[in-house]
Amino acid sequence: MSNNKNYWQVRIQDKIYNEHVQALKRRLTKVYRQAEQDINSQLTDLYLDILASGEKVIPNMLYQQNRYKKLQDLINKQIIKLGKIEEKEIANNLLSTYKQVHKETMEHFGADVIWSLLDEHTAKQIVYANFKGANFSNRIWDNKSKLRAQLEKSVIDSVIVGNSKDEAVKDIRRCMGAGFNDADRIVRTEVQRALNDGQRQAYKDRGYTQVRWLTGDDDRLCDECSAMDGKLFDINEAPGVAHPRCRCTFIPVLDESLFK
Repeated sequence: MSNNKNYWQVRIQDKIYNEHVQALKRRLTKVYRQAEQDINSQLTDLYLDILASGEKVIPNMLYQQNRYKKLQDLINKQIIKLGKIEEKEIANNLLSTYKQVHKETMEHFGADVIWSLLDEHTAKQIVYANFKGANFSNRIWDNKSKLRAQLEKSVIDSVIVGNSKDEAVKDIRRCMGAGFNDADRIVRTEVQRALNDGQRQAYKDRGYTQVRWLTGDDDRLCDECSAMDGKLFDINEAPGVAHPRCRCTFIPVLDESLFK
């Protein structure tokens, strides 16, 4: 495998990828930290009520606790808030990623870029397209449902087992960290897909009909991508990404059949 940095297409992608992934990471880090703080504040109130009662808490008793009901409501509200923010921020970022890489790729070809309403519609369709049976929005809300269940289980387990408040707070942090990692995986996967599809459209606009797969310069190169390195695809058949967190791409090639 050659050094991908030798390809101008890859250099354009790397610049945009780092810019957009880091911007989303900063934004999501902030909202996840705030959600964690709000949940832990309500969790502290629940523990204070339990200490004041002086009784051993059993599941049925916990469900009757007014503080626990408030904590459940807060967790649900925070989950919905996180999901809405993620969906909006990621959608806007992916659309911007697609348009930016298309523009810079076309400019490298020396072509003028005139963005039309039809182009905007096409870009939005591509951004919301399915990857392995679901689009990024579906995955965000699936992950939020999982996070809600993990947070509620964490609270119940901590209280019933008799963990200290500090131990319960650590469990909340662990759950939120796992939720953030799920969001980060979506971001990295979908930004790369938007980059590949944006460049794919630029290649099509310039008349190319075939592309060659380039595996990413990554120590974690998987067997799936390694097997495709150098493979020729019809331009509409090349996958946007092969798997979550994929960094592979493709470059345009002349249709060899035209010269036979």
